[in-house]
Amino acid sequence: MARGIGIAIAQFLLFSAFVLTLLANMGQITSNIVARNISFGKLEIKRVDTFVYGVSHGAAAPGSLDSYRYLGEIAWGLYSHCMKSDRMDILCQTTPTRPGDEVKKQTMGQPFAVGNDVDAFLAASKLPSNYGNAVDTFFDDRLWSASDKSHRNESIAAMYLIFLGTIFTFVALVLGCFVVQFFTALCAACSFLAFALILCGASLWTYFMHKFVQLDMEGAEAKYGNALWFLWASVFCTLVATILLSFVSKPQRRRYDDDEGPYY
Repeated sequence: MARGIGIAIAQFLLFSAFVLTLLANMGQITSNIVARNISFGKLEIKRVDTFVYGVSHGAAAPGSLDSYRYLGEIAWGLYSHCMKSDRMDILCQTTPTRPGDEVKKQTMGQPFAVGNDVDAFLAASKLPSNYGNAVDTFFDDRLWSASDKSHRNESIAAMYLIFLGTIFTFVALVLGCFVVQFFTALCAACSFLAFALILCGASLWTYFMHKFVQLDMEGAEAKYGNALWFLWASVFCTLVATILLSFVSKPQRRRYDDDEGPYY
């Protein structure tokens, strides 16, 4: 009886974890209302002209950007990012894996490269291109130290960790449907792998977003996204499920009665 209750609770937790990680995977992947409202972080630009003047260290002459007094937003998901402003429709695309590569539609391996994505936003907003390098340099210098320039590869690794964690969560959920000791043990192993993978991926993304939201930018504000909370809730669910499954997958001792025969 206790074993069945433990498996049922673990299954509920694994189902919750799978739904949460699936939602995190969906963030910014398309422009539909669900995906657009899920992100790891976002940059809310209150005034494009003030923002560009600030991050370009005065490269733009005062008053030269008066025609760009409008709102904008860039939001980052696991596989792509979406941008919009008062002067452009929603545009979702993937950051190139290497600087200078062609921008593509949604694909695997998007790095978290704020400067590159802000440049793309300014270009899509028809802003003069001579501010691009100054904006890119601002984010590179403020976000990443000289010893931390591997952030592109680290963010790609975080994406694959979360992707694999989602797969192992689903596998654990399926294995948990077979109430047999062998499958329960496999379910516990997959649940632990899902926990470890999602924990590592969530930790990396939280580190990136923490550095991002600490930036002081005039005319814009960086914010945490809800996908981070989905991942950390999934970490909790898979951890508790792993503990429960570890207990219920242990071999049970059999006791024998001389008259009635073997029973549990």
